[in-house]
Amino acid sequence: MSAARHTRGLRQARLDLLHANARKVLAAMLGGVSLRLDRSRGSRWSLLDGRPVENAVAREVIADPDLIAVGDTLFAETLSQTFRHVGAKP
Repeated sequence: MSAARHTRGLRQARLDLLHANARKVLAAMLGGVSLRLDRSRGSRWSLLDGRPVENAVAREVIADPDLIAVGDTLFAETLSQTFRHVGAKP
């Protein structure tokens, strides 16, 4: 296998893992769990049930058109700290 093909394979494997993890987070959110950004210790994402979410996964998730930002932000240019799925069960 060539180095370029191996690199493409690794890149694709990382993308597959990112998408798989994003699907898991979205499934939890559809079940009613919110995604939260905690800025008190840097910028750490987690689900409200306590499961940590990697930054890259969170960025992928919040791009989903079925998510809404709920809550205020301190500055206009910053992200909301909490996101919910519009179809979430109450």
